[in-house]
Amino acid sequence: MSLFKALLQGKWLGHPLHPALVHLPTGLFPAALLFDVIGRSGDDADVVARCAFWAIAVGLIAAVAAAPTGLADWWEIKSGKPAHRLGLIHASINVVVLALMSTSLYMRWRAGESKASPPTMAFVTNILGNVMLAISAYLGGRMVFDRGVGVARLSKKTWEKIARAGRARLPVE
Repeated sequence: MSLFKALLQGKWLGHPLHPALVHLPTGLFPAALLFDVIGRSGDDADVVARCAFWAIAVGLIAAVAAAPTGLADWWEIKSGKPAHRLGLIHASINVVVLALMSTSLYMRWRAGESKASPPTMAFVTNILGNVMLAISAYLGGRMVFDRGVGVARLSKKTWEKIARAGRARLPVE
Protein backbone atom coordinates (compact mmCIF):
# COMPACT_ATOMS: atom_id res chain seq x y z
CA MET A 1 0.00 0.00 0.00
CA SER A 2 1.33 3.42 -0.84
CA LEU A 3 2.11 5.87 1.92
CA PHE A 4 -0.26 8.43 0.39
CA LYS A 5 -3.15 5.98 0.31
CA ALA A 6 -2.44 4.93 3.91
CA LEU A 7 -2.44 8.60 4.91
CA LEU A 8 -5.80 9.19 3.19
CA GLN A 9 -7.30 6.09 4.79
CA GLY A 10 -6.30 7.25 8.27
CA LYS A 11 -3.96 4.35 9.05
CA TRP A 12 -1.92 6.81 11.11
CA LEU A 13 -5.00 7.51 13.26
CA GLY A 14 -5.89 3.86 13.74
CA HIS A 15 -9.34 4.39 12.19
CA PRO A 16 -10.77 5.52 8.84
CA LEU A 17 -10.36 9.23 8.11
CA HIS A 18 -13.34 9.62 5.77
CA PRO A 19 -16.06 9.26 8.45
CA ALA A 20 -14.28 11.80 10.64
CA LEU A 21 -14.19 14.41 7.86
CA VAL A 22 -17.68 13.95 6.44
CA HIS A 23 -19.27 15.04 9.70
CA LEU A 24 -18.36 18.65 8.95
CA PRO A 25 -20.27 19.08 5.67
CA THR A 26 -23.09 16.80 6.84
CA GLY A 27 -23.52 19.10 9.83
CA LEU A 28 -22.76 22.46 8.22
CA PHE A 29 -24.95 22.12 5.11
CA PRO A 30 -28.14 21.40 7.10
CA ALA A 31 -27.13 24.20 9.52
CA ALA A 32 -26.97 26.57 6.54
CA LEU A 33 -30.47 25.48 5.55
CA LEU A 34 -31.69 26.09 9.09
CA PHE A 35 -30.10 29.55 9.03
CA ASP A 36 -31.86 30.27 5.72
CA VAL A 37 -35.22 29.26 7.18
CA ILE A 38 -34.64 31.43 10.27
CA GLY A 39 -33.51 34.32 8.06
CA ARG A 40 -36.63 34.09 5.92
CA SER A 41 -38.73 34.49 9.08
CA GLY A 42 -37.17 37.94 9.53
CA ASP A 43 -35.31 37.37 12.81
CA ASP A 44 -31.80 38.83 12.53
CA ALA A 45 -31.83 38.06 8.80
CA ASP A 46 -28.46 39.69 8.09
CA VAL A 47 -26.70 37.73 10.85
CA VAL A 48 -28.16 34.35 9.93
CA ALA A 49 -27.55 35.01 6.22
CA ARG A 50 -23.85 35.43 7.00
CA CYS A 51 -23.95 32.29 9.15
CA ALA A 52 -25.49 30.34 6.25
CA PHE A 53 -22.88 31.71 3.84
CA TRP A 54 -19.97 30.65 6.06
CA ALA A 55 -21.54 27.30 6.96
CA ILE A 56 -21.70 26.50 3.24
CA ALA A 57 -18.18 27.81 2.59
CA VAL A 58 -16.57 25.81 5.40
CA GLY A 59 -18.73 22.77 4.52
CA LEU A 60 -17.45 22.89 0.95
CA ILE A 61 -13.83 23.03 2.10
CA ALA A 62 -14.42 20.04 4.39
CA ALA A 63 -16.23 18.14 1.62
CA VAL A 64 -13.33 18.68 -0.76
CA ALA A 65 -10.99 17.36 1.96
CA ALA A 66 -13.26 14.34 2.61
CA ALA A 67 -13.57 13.33 -1.06
CA PRO A 68 -10.07 11.87 -1.55
CA THR A 69 -10.34 9.97 1.73
CA GLY A 70 -13.56 8.36 0.53
CA LEU A 71 -11.95 7.56 -2.80
CA ALA A 72 -9.04 5.88 -1.01
CA ASP A 73 -11.51 3.71 0.93
CA TRP A 74 -13.44 2.93 -2.28
CA TRP A 75 -10.24 1.72 -3.99
CA GLU A 76 -10.16 -1.18 -1.52
CA ILE A 77 -13.53 -2.54 -2.71
CA LYS A 78 -13.37 -5.25 -5.38
CA SER A 79 -15.19 -4.19 -8.54
CA GLY A 80 -17.61 -7.13 -8.50
CA LYS A 81 -18.90 -6.40 -5.00
CA PRO A 82 -22.23 -4.58 -4.46
CA ALA A 83 -20.45 -2.00 -2.28
CA HIS A 84 -18.33 -0.98 -5.29
CA ARG A 85 -21.39 0.11 -7.29
CA LEU A 86 -22.96 1.65 -4.19
CA GLY A 87 -19.76 3.66 -3.70
CA LEU A 88 -19.95 4.97 -7.27
CA ILE A 89 -23.54 6.11 -6.71
CA HIS A 90 -22.59 7.65 -3.34
CA ALA A 91 -19.68 9.56 -4.91
CA SER A 92 -21.78 10.69 -7.90
CA ILE A 93 -24.48 12.09 -5.64
CA ASN A 94 -21.81 13.87 -3.62
CA VAL A 95 -20.57 15.56 -6.79
CA VAL A 96 -24.13 16.82 -7.33
CA VAL A 97 -24.24 18.04 -3.69
CA LEU A 98 -20.97 19.93 -4.21
CA ALA A 99 -22.29 21.51 -7.39
CA LEU A 100 -25.56 22.58 -5.74
CA MET A 101 -23.93 23.96 -2.62
CA SER A 102 -21.23 25.73 -4.66
CA THR A 103 -23.96 27.29 -6.78
CA SER A 104 -25.81 28.41 -3.67
CA LEU A 105 -22.62 29.94 -2.26
CA TYR A 106 -21.84 31.70 -5.54
CA MET A 107 -25.34 33.22 -5.76
CA ARG A 108 -25.04 34.47 -2.18
CA TRP A 109 -21.63 35.96 -2.92
CA ARG A 110 -22.98 37.68 -6.04
CA ALA A 111 -25.91 39.12 -4.08
CA GLY A 112 -23.49 40.72 -1.62
CA GLU A 113 -23.38 41.08 2.13
CA SER A 114 -26.03 43.80 2.12
CA LYS A 115 -28.65 41.23 1.17
CA ALA A 116 -30.40 40.17 4.40
CA SER A 117 -31.74 36.89 3.05
CA PRO A 118 -30.30 34.81 0.22
CA PRO A 119 -31.71 35.00 -3.29
CA THR A 120 -34.57 32.55 -3.79
CA MET A 121 -32.54 30.31 -6.10
CA ALA A 122 -29.69 30.18 -3.56
CA PHE A 123 -32.24 28.99 -1.01
CA VAL A 124 -33.69 26.44 -3.46
CA THR A 125 -30.25 25.04 -4.34
CA ASN A 126 -29.53 24.79 -0.60
CA ILE A 127 -32.70 22.73 -0.14
CA LEU A 128 -31.88 20.48 -3.10
CA GLY A 129 -28.28 20.07 -1.94
CA ASN A 130 -29.46 18.98 1.50
CA VAL A 131 -31.97 16.50 0.06
CA MET A 132 -29.22 14.95 -2.08
CA LEU A 133 -26.86 15.00 0.92
CA ALA A 134 -29.37 13.00 2.97
CA ILE A 135 -29.62 10.40 0.20
CA SER A 136 -25.84 10.18 -0.12
CA ALA A 137 -25.36 9.92 3.65
CA TYR A 138 -27.88 7.07 3.74
CA LEU A 139 -25.96 5.23 1.01
CA GLY A 140 -22.66 5.87 2.81
CA GLY A 141 -24.17 4.38 5.95
CA ARG A 142 -25.32 1.35 4.01
CA MET A 143 -21.80 0.84 2.71
CA VAL A 144 -20.49 0.76 6.27
CA PHE A 145 -23.28 -1.00 8.14
CA ASP A 146 -24.54 -3.38 5.46
CA ARG A 147 -21.31 -4.03 3.54
CA GLY A 148 -18.59 -3.47 6.17
CA VAL A 149 -16.65 -0.93 4.10
CA GLY A 150 -13.99 0.67 6.28
CA VAL A 151 -14.81 -1.74 9.11
CA ALA A 152 -13.05 -4.74 7.67
CA ARG A 153 -9.60 -3.38 8.37
CA LEU A 154 -9.39 -6.12 10.97
CA SER A 155 -9.41 -9.62 9.63
CA LYS A 156 -12.73 -10.56 8.08
CA LYS A 157 -13.34 -13.17 10.77
CA THR A 158 -12.64 -10.64 13.54
CA TRP A 159 -15.02 -7.96 12.27
CA GLU A 160 -17.72 -10.53 11.49
CA LYS A 161 -17.45 -11.80 15.07
CA ILE A 162 -17.81 -8.24 16.38
CA ALA A 163 -20.71 -7.57 14.01
CA ARG A 164 -22.52 -10.75 15.04
CA ALA A 165 -22.06 -9.88 18.74
CA GLY A 166 -23.69 -6.51 18.01
CA ARG A 167 -26.49 -8.20 16.02
CA ALA A 168 -25.54 -6.29 12.86
CA ARG A 169 -26.72 -7.41 9.46
CA LEU A 170 -23.83 -8.99 7.62
CA PRO A 171 -23.34 -8.70 3.87
CA VAL A 172 -24.40 -11.63 1.76
CA GLU A 173 -21.42 -13.13 -0.03
